[in-house]
Amino acid sequence: MGEQVEEARAKELQIAALEKQQILEFESYLAAASTKQTITEQTSLLLTQVRNISICNHGTIFTSY
Repeated sequence: MGEQVEEARAKELQIAALEKQQILEFESYLAAASTKQTITEQTSLLLTQVRNISICNHGTIFTSY
């Protein structure tokens, strides 16, 4: 059973990383159209919002964001 838990966690981390990358790409697309600003994980406003929603809904934050 421990192996299944590890596999599930690894899959969750992969999905979270993909979602983070997609959010950054989308925000970069929006920024390029308006401000030409480069968006990184540190400057992203959308990732901050996702973290806040995650905290409100789950009481914890996903560590992969």
